[in-house]
Amino acid sequence: MYIFKFKLSNIKYLGLPLIFLDAYSIYRIPVNWIGFILIFISYFLSNNVIKYMKFVFLLLFISLIFEISNINFFELSYLNLQYLSLRNFNLISGIVIFKILIEEEFSLHKKFLEFQKYVVYFLVFTTLYIYFAQIFDFFEPLRNRSNTSVYSGSAQTTFWPNSSHRALGTFREPSYLATYLFPICLLIFKYNKKISKFLILIAALSIGLTKSDFIEVICVVIIFLELSNLILKKQFNNQNILFFIVAIFLFSQINIYECRVNPESIDCKEYYQNLNKKIQTKGVIDINKQGIEKNVIFDFDTERFQILKYSIEMLKINNNSGYLGINPSFQYYLYKDTNLEMYLTNRTLPNYLLDNYPTQNFGTGRYSLLRFPINIQNKIAFYFLSFGYIFLIFLILFIFIFFINIKLNNDSIFFIAILLFLVINPIEEFNAFFGLILGYTYQLTYKVKTNENL
Repeated sequence: MYIFKFKLSNIKYLGLPLIFLDAYSIYRIPVNWIGFILIFISYFLSNNVIKYMKFVFLLLFISLIFEISNINFFELSYLNLQYLSLRNFNLISGIVIFKILIEEEFSLHKKFLEFQKYVVYFLVFTTLYIYFAQIFDFFEPLRNRSNTSVYSGSAQTTFWPNSSHRALGTFREPSYLATYLFPICLLIFKYNKKISKFLILIAALSIGLTKSDFIEVICVVIIFLELSNLILKKQFNNQNILFFIVAIFLFSQINIYECRVNPESIDCKEYYQNLNKKIQTKGVIDINKQGIEKNVIFDFDTERFQILKYSIEMLKINNNSGYLGINPSFQYYLYKDTNLEMYLTNRTLPNYLLDNYPTQNFGTGRYSLLRFPINIQNKIAFYFLSFGYIFLIFLILFIFIFFINIKLNNDSIFFIAILLFLVINPIEEFNAFFGLILGYTYQLTYKVKTNENL
């Protein structure tokens, strides 16, 4: 029995690296999903299963209440059931792993934290290799998973003709790479006193090249907290973190344009061939000073403000829609004006604009929203719109109970910064990885002597 338990607890050593392989799938199964499942199995089945099974059923019961209340509005198709299962698994697994980590002794998890350093080594060097491989047409593993856009089955974006090339690593989106790499780097660099400055520099370069704006926001917060601590207590909490944050800012200013660095690249040749065809067929088109076509599809900062605006409007209504209803409701909120425009400008062929201009914005919004749902890229908004005020009540109670049961120390600002990061990053769900990061941050903040090298 001991051997069986030991093997289960070691599954996480395989699961963690798989979580970072977001751009790949095996027989249509995303590799990172396999990683989430292995991480959950490792923690759940190697502990008191009966104890945590009751907790899992309680969370599942609370979650399904909201789906049952909206069951008449949605078809229980295979895709909807799959979507519902994944949403519940992500939330429950994240909460369970966090609960297990804060209840157990840190000594049981110290080796796994040490292992995470080698995962970071692998990820940052792989990210830089893939970055330059995409520019200079070196070998890159086949990215066989569809991207995160509204177009199902479409290829991942690896080429930016109008702007600086962005680091993707083994993820489908630059922001996804930053979301997963940044917090694990913070943990490793803050609590490992002998970490190599070279690794910190390379990791900062990898994250800086993603050009992620929300990372810059959290960096500003951490710098502000560190400076406040310096003014009040005449000391920095951690020089590694300060070095890491400043380096990210500096590297994020680097601009590398693929078609300037390597104009003979496959992507650039194909792009200019298509551009020449447009010139021949459509005549003069709008070209910027670099000879590159302007093609701004949508302002994603605007989209984030729309999420905030929509969430505030729903505060007045308190119309929780469950997991199945949240994206269609937000989609309808965004495409109302577009739908009216289609009717007024094209009554006889209502699908003409949708079929021929699916990504265009003619002043009222994107036509793709009429056909494809859009995600709520904010955890607080996502769960509030799914569960209504009961989520906000549970969240406030959790924060209140949590902070009255702990003693604040110098590292508490680091824990708060991690919490803020988990809220503002563009992945709308709390999952096993975030539960892992938050659990370790709690352990290292409140249960470990941070003057020791971990």
